[in-house]
Amino acid sequence: MAEGANLLVITSQSLARILPERQGWQGQPLGLYPGGLRQLSRALKKSGFRLERRYGLHTPLSIGLNFLSGRLDRLRQKALADRIYFAARLHYRSQGLTAPLATLGLWHFRKGRG
Repeated sequence: MAEGANLLVITSQSLARILPERQGWQGQPLGLYPGGLRQLSRALKKSGFRLERRYGLHTPLSIGLNFLSGRLDRLRQKALADRIYFAARLHYRSQGLTAPLATLGLWHFRKGRG
């Protein structure tokens, strides 16, 4: 890859274990092994990539708010359920220290000088 090239990596992270759809996945994603994502990051660093940004998608807060919204919807509290549903959407992505707590990760690497 040329210097300055971007590499985006989508990872499953530890919280992905709680997802019902995870039960049907084949094998174990690297992000579910202890230290697996750290190994990936080190290998990419050795290959000349540097981590620019790391995002978490489907955060614990958004999961909790979506759950609460669904419960309120079943209790026929539609207006409140809608507000909480949209609040969950505002918290779907995280960055920085809370990114590893999400179910998925989006890592942005950039190729440096070789």
